[in-house]
Amino acid sequence: MIKILESSLFCRKVFARLITLIRSNKSVKEKVNKLGINNGDVWSATKDNEQYNELYSQYTTDFNFLVLGVKQKIGLIALKDDEVNKYFIKSCNELGVEYEVFDPTNEYFIDNIKKSDIHKFLVRPSHKTQHIRQMFFEKVEVIANDLNRFVYPSLKEQRIYEAKRASAYFLQTNNIPHPKTWIFYCKKEAMQFANKINYPIVFKTHNGAGACGVEIIKTKKQAVKIIKTCFDSYYLNKAVTDFRDIDYGYILFQEYINDVREHRIIKIGNSWMGHEKALNGKSEFMSGSGKNLWTRPSNEILDFCRVLAEQQHFTTMCFDIFEDKNGKYYVNELQTWFGSYNPSQMYIDGVPGRLVYTNNEYVFESGLYNYNNSVSLRLVDMLNTGV
Repeated sequence: MIKILESSLFCRKVFARLITLIRSNKSVKEKVNKLGINNGDVWSATKDNEQYNELYSQYTTDFNFLVLGVKQKIGLIALKDDEVNKYFIKSCNELGVEYEVFDPTNEYFIDNIKKSDIHKFLVRPSHKTQHIRQMFFEKVEVIANDLNRFVYPSLKEQRIYEAKRASAYFLQTNNIPHPKTWIFYCKKEAMQFANKINYPIVFKTHNGAGACGVEIIKTKKQAVKIIKTCFDSYYLNKAVTDFRDIDYGYILFQEYINDVREHRIIKIGNSWMGHEKALNGKSEFMSGSGKNLWTRPSNEILDFCRVLAEQQHFTTMCFDIFEDKNGKYYVNELQTWFGSYNPSQMYIDGVPGRLVYTNNEYVFESGLYNYNNSVSLRLVDMLNTGV
């Protein structure tokens, strides 16, 4: 069923309401899972926390020792059903920090923030749908700019999070190396482009993680078809999280780069982690493949990301970097939140840990720094900011 949905836009549209029901209703989803259908989640095996018990016994990290200043009360802005809530509460309890949780869908959300004595807020923006993503940014922007509260990640980082058009404009404006991207709001211009471009090219939607809104366009015929879909009808991504979450009135194409390696480099405060992505043999895309190669990132790629982070004042960022056969780096995506079910996002010779840049070198420190889906490390960096 998943294969059919990925390959057929027509089937996605026909079954959209039913698929939305399955993927959004907890009880229905559980019944489907009992039938042996994992809802297309390639990371399902990675989420089994018991497999990491031995690592926890050897490499558990006490994040209390990383907090430099006073442990002030902090807030979380997240949907009430977001999994991050449990990690946030667990992290705060372990750090001995007072906390409060705010759901932005609540009618009294702004009033509750205004009444609160909390100054620092961890924000976990949802991208379930484009509508929800936009709501998050509108409200968080007001909190930061008009109420003068500290939000983490920064507004700049949130603005380009799961927003491929905004991200493309950001990369282009700042002359950051990236696969060339074309965004059309005029059908005629898009058709002219389809007539002259060399194939293959990559089609992407504005929102959508794990390659659910990505397709490789191999021929002019395919390009024309998807242009007509986006301008005369609408495009529905492969995840079908909501049958109303559609793309239309624009189209985004990206340069296809042959024979690339893809690296994931993660910065949270002064912690650096990373690994190489890989194909699983069943997918065209390394993003969302469910497979990683646990090799230490080179100093060259770490420097590439670190310099970019310093220039743009990034606090926490996941860099998905393409490396072509000539060793040139391209930023494929920048995501301030990332999938992180493994308690470590880097292993060197089987030992989990992080790299800290000090005295012009990257120093390895063992430990499970991605514990609690990276929330503990984020809270430490947020608490330390301004100290």
